[in-house]
Amino acid sequence: VEYFTEMFADRAELNPKTFTHFVSCVYCQGNWYVGLSPNIYFYSSANTIREEHNDSIVSRAYYKIREVVERVPIKLDDSMDVLDIGAAPGGWTQYLSDYVRYVVAIDPGDLKIPLKPNIKHIKLKVEDALPILESDLKYFDL
Repeated sequence: VEYFTEMFADRAELNPKTFTHFVSCVYCQGNWYVGLSPNIYFYSSANTIREEHNDSIVSRAYYKIREVVERVPIKLDDSMDVLDIGAAPGGWTQYLSDYVRYVVAIDPGDLKIPLKPNIKHIKLKVEDALPILESDLKYFDL
Protein backbone atom coordinates (compact mmCIF):
# COMPACT_ATOMS: atom_id res chain seq x y z
CA VAL A 1 0.00 0.00 0.00
CA GLU A 2 2.79 2.43 0.86
CA TYR A 3 4.45 1.72 -2.49
CA PHE A 4 1.28 2.69 -4.38
CA THR A 5 0.61 5.68 -2.18
CA GLU A 6 4.07 7.04 -2.97
CA MET A 7 3.84 6.08 -6.65
CA PHE A 8 0.56 7.95 -7.24
CA ALA A 9 0.82 10.64 -4.54
CA ASP A 10 1.06 13.52 -7.01
CA ARG A 11 -1.94 12.34 -9.08
CA ALA A 12 -4.47 10.80 -6.73
CA GLU A 13 -5.75 10.56 -3.19
CA LEU A 14 -5.85 6.91 -2.14
CA ASN A 15 -7.58 7.42 1.19
CA PRO A 16 -10.20 4.64 1.68
CA LYS A 17 -12.92 7.14 2.61
CA THR A 18 -12.23 10.09 0.30
CA PHE A 19 -10.31 8.54 -2.58
CA THR A 20 -10.25 10.16 -6.00
CA HIS A 21 -8.84 7.06 -7.72
CA PHE A 22 -8.42 3.36 -7.09
CA VAL A 23 -5.63 0.95 -7.97
CA SER A 24 -6.22 -2.31 -9.85
CA CYS A 25 -3.58 -5.04 -9.84
CA VAL A 26 -3.56 -8.13 -12.05
CA TYR A 27 -0.99 -10.92 -12.06
CA CYS A 28 -0.86 -12.68 -15.45
CA GLN A 29 1.74 -15.07 -16.85
CA GLY A 30 4.44 -14.00 -14.43
CA ASN A 31 3.87 -10.25 -14.75
CA TRP A 32 2.10 -7.71 -12.57
CA TYR A 33 -0.05 -5.06 -14.25
CA VAL A 34 -1.09 -2.02 -12.25
CA GLY A 35 -3.71 0.53 -13.25
CA LEU A 36 -5.01 3.76 -11.75
CA SER A 37 -8.68 4.60 -12.43
CA PRO A 38 -10.98 7.48 -11.38
CA ASN A 39 -13.40 6.62 -8.58
CA ILE A 40 -16.43 6.93 -10.88
CA TYR A 41 -15.54 3.45 -12.16
CA PHE A 42 -15.35 1.94 -8.69
CA TYR A 43 -18.09 -0.53 -7.80
CA SER A 44 -18.90 -0.58 -4.11
CA SER A 45 -19.81 -3.62 -2.07
CA ALA A 46 -23.45 -2.60 -2.57
CA ASN A 47 -22.95 -3.28 -6.32
CA THR A 48 -23.55 0.31 -7.33
CA ILE A 49 -21.29 2.87 -8.93
CA ARG A 50 -19.77 4.89 -6.10
CA GLU A 51 -20.47 8.24 -7.73
CA GLU A 52 -24.13 7.44 -8.12
CA HIS A 53 -24.72 5.41 -4.97
CA ASN A 54 -28.41 4.96 -4.48
CA ASP A 55 -29.75 2.37 -2.05
CA SER A 56 -32.86 1.84 -4.18
CA ILE A 57 -30.83 0.49 -7.14
CA VAL A 58 -30.86 -3.29 -6.86
CA SER A 59 -27.73 -4.22 -8.85
CA ARG A 60 -25.01 -3.09 -11.24
CA ALA A 61 -27.14 -4.46 -14.06
CA TYR A 62 -29.28 -1.31 -13.72
CA TYR A 63 -26.28 0.84 -14.67
CA LYS A 64 -25.20 -1.55 -17.42
CA ILE A 65 -28.53 -1.47 -19.24
CA ARG A 66 -28.70 2.30 -18.79
CA GLU A 67 -25.28 2.63 -20.40
CA VAL A 68 -26.31 0.42 -23.33
CA VAL A 69 -29.51 2.41 -23.87
CA GLU A 70 -27.58 5.68 -23.82
CA ARG A 71 -24.65 4.57 -25.99
CA VAL A 72 -26.38 2.56 -28.72
CA PRO A 73 -28.87 4.46 -28.45
CA ILE A 74 -32.03 2.42 -27.93
CA LYS A 75 -35.23 4.42 -28.01
CA LEU A 76 -37.49 3.37 -25.16
CA ASP A 77 -41.01 4.70 -24.91
CA ASP A 78 -44.22 4.10 -23.01
CA SER A 79 -45.78 2.11 -25.84
CA MET A 80 -43.23 -0.72 -25.57
CA ASP A 81 -43.60 -4.12 -23.94
CA VAL A 82 -40.32 -5.71 -22.87
CA LEU A 83 -39.31 -9.26 -21.96
CA ASP A 84 -36.49 -9.65 -19.41
CA ILE A 85 -35.22 -13.26 -19.36
CA GLY A 86 -33.00 -14.13 -16.39
CA ALA A 87 -34.31 -11.09 -14.56
CA ALA A 88 -33.30 -11.66 -10.93
CA PRO A 89 -32.43 -9.68 -8.92
CA GLY A 90 -34.15 -7.10 -11.14
CA GLY A 91 -31.66 -4.46 -12.31
CA TRP A 92 -32.78 -4.42 -15.95
CA THR A 93 -36.44 -4.70 -14.98
CA GLN A 94 -36.07 -1.84 -12.52
CA TYR A 95 -34.52 0.44 -15.13
CA LEU A 96 -36.78 -0.51 -18.04
CA SER A 97 -40.01 -0.25 -16.02
CA ASP A 98 -39.43 3.50 -15.71
CA TYR A 99 -39.46 3.96 -19.50
CA VAL A 100 -41.74 1.34 -21.07
CA ARG A 101 -45.39 0.33 -20.77
CA TYR A 102 -44.87 -3.20 -19.46
CA VAL A 103 -42.01 -5.49 -18.41
CA VAL A 104 -42.37 -9.25 -18.10
CA ALA A 105 -39.53 -10.53 -15.93
CA ILE A 106 -38.82 -14.26 -16.11
CA ASP A 107 -36.61 -15.88 -13.47
CA PRO A 108 -37.13 -18.54 -10.81
CA GLY A 109 -35.23 -16.29 -8.39
CA ASP A 110 -36.76 -13.46 -6.41
CA LEU A 111 -36.83 -9.93 -7.76
CA LYS A 112 -35.47 -7.59 -5.12
CA ILE A 113 -37.39 -4.59 -6.39
CA PRO A 114 -40.89 -3.37 -5.68
CA LEU A 115 -43.27 -4.85 -8.26
CA LYS A 116 -44.87 -1.82 -9.86
CA PRO A 117 -48.14 -2.24 -11.78
CA ASN A 118 -46.23 -2.42 -15.09
CA ILE A 119 -44.05 -5.36 -13.98
CA LYS A 120 -45.12 -9.01 -14.16
CA HIS A 121 -42.73 -11.53 -12.58
CA ILE A 122 -43.05 -15.08 -13.86
CA LYS A 123 -41.14 -17.07 -11.27
CA LEU A 124 -40.12 -19.93 -13.56
CA LYS A 125 -37.29 -20.98 -15.82
CA VAL A 126 -37.83 -19.54 -19.29
CA GLU A 127 -38.49 -22.99 -20.82
CA ASP A 128 -41.22 -23.58 -18.22
CA ALA A 129 -42.68 -20.12 -18.83
CA LEU A 130 -43.17 -20.57 -22.59
CA PRO A 131 -46.75 -21.88 -22.30
CA ILE A 132 -47.68 -18.81 -20.23
CA LEU A 133 -46.04 -16.49 -22.73
CA GLU A 134 -47.77 -18.20 -25.66
CA SER A 135 -51.25 -18.20 -24.11
CA ASP A 136 -51.48 -15.09 -21.94
CA LEU A 137 -49.16 -12.59 -23.45
CA LYS A 138 -48.37 -11.02 -26.78
CA TYR A 139 -45.29 -10.07 -28.75
CA PHE A 140 -42.57 -7.96 -27.22
CA ASP A 141 -40.80 -4.91 -28.61
CA LEU A 142 -37.54 -5.69 -26.83
